[in-house]
Amino acid sequence: MSVSVKGNEQLTSLLNDWYRAMLSQQVIKATNLKKKIDEKINQLSIEPNQEHQDQNLLLYYSLLEFRYTVLTDSLGIQQNSFDAISDYD
Repeated sequence: MSVSVKGNEQLTSLLNDWYRAMLSQQVIKATNLKKKIDEKINQLSIEPNQEHQDQNLLLYYSLLEFRYTVLTDSLGIQQNSFDAISDYD
């Protein structure tokens, strides 16, 4: 199994944990998971090999990031908040 596949599986697991924390409205846990995930997403986005950048993972991250914003700052949602998700059309 290649390193990028293991990394993607680990990231998917973290994203799923983050989603479950948000569903149960555990804001502190969700915030801590977001910090870990952001580090991994930043590493993924600077990956020189484009095929290692899993677009499905990035879309899933964008959707969960929107959900996190709703959880932590529901009044801050604006029309342009949907732009990151629209980029994956």
